[in-house]
Amino acid sequence: MKINKIQLIIVFFLLASPALAQDTASTSKVSTFQLGEYSIEYDTSEEVSGGHVVYKKDEQIVLSVFDTNSNGKDDLWLRYNDDLVLDLEVSDSDGDGEADTFVTLDTDENVTDIKAPEFVLEEVVLPPDPNPTPKAKVEPIQKEAREVFTLDPPPTKNKFNFSIKWVVGILAIGALVFLKFRGKKTTKGK
Repeated sequence: MKINKIQLIIVFFLLASPALAQDTASTSKVSTFQLGEYSIEYDTSEEVSGGHVVYKKDEQIVLSVFDTNSNGKDDLWLRYNDDLVLDLEVSDSDGDGEADTFVTLDTDENVTDIKAPEFVLEEVVLPPDPNPTPKAKVEPIQKEAREVFTLDPPPTKNKFNFSIKWVVGILAIGALVFLKFRGKKTTKGK
């Protein structure tokens, strides 16, 4: 069997085309969204509803952006990790459209760090009081005993105020009498 050059080129092209297709797919355009010191990479974005845009990377949501007060400026940004768990919440607290409050969350979405312009945590040391007042003696508060509720046994009387034992006894006697008379009727007929 003789292979000519055209057949060889066609076979080579067929074998190489899937590899070329994978190369072009893996080189999709990746963009970066900057939020303060945080950079978020994405390859697609779509507006879900008015004032809500979702950014995705490899078909997975990495960022949601909201205009919560509908003024045309984004004011809430939510970043998600690879497991689609919220790990960063960024907001615009002064309404200028710029991110200024950063709340970092752990995998259980508990706050681990807050960076905000108005949130300053400093140790405050007060000078000693020049005119100290004598402190009143604080007496410990006595704890009251907890009130314990117990359930009484269920009532043993019916609405006619008869003991249930009496009612059961009367019904049993009535059943025995009924069976006794019923048995006599059948024996008389024979």
